[in-house]
Amino acid sequence: MKKPINLIAALIRDLTNKGDLILDPFAGSFSTFHAAVSEGRKCIAFELHDEYFKLSKLHINQSNLFI
Repeated sequence: MKKPINLIAALIRDLTNKGDLILDPFAGSFSTFHAAVSEGRKCIAFELHDEYFKLSKLHINQSNLFI
C-alpha cells in the first residue's frame, strides 16, 4: 500500500531540518524519498524487490528527482 506523500512530507517538515538525511530501509514505492527530496532533505532508500525499484525509478525520473 502506498503511503500518502502529503502526510509523509508534513512529518518530515515537522521533525527534521532542511539538509538533513532521511533513511528509508523499506522504500517500496519511494514515497518517503519523494517527500524528503521535495522538502529539501537528502534521502537514502533501499528496496529489495526489483519490480518496486524499477517502477519507482521511472516515477522519480519523471518527477525530476535524482536517484
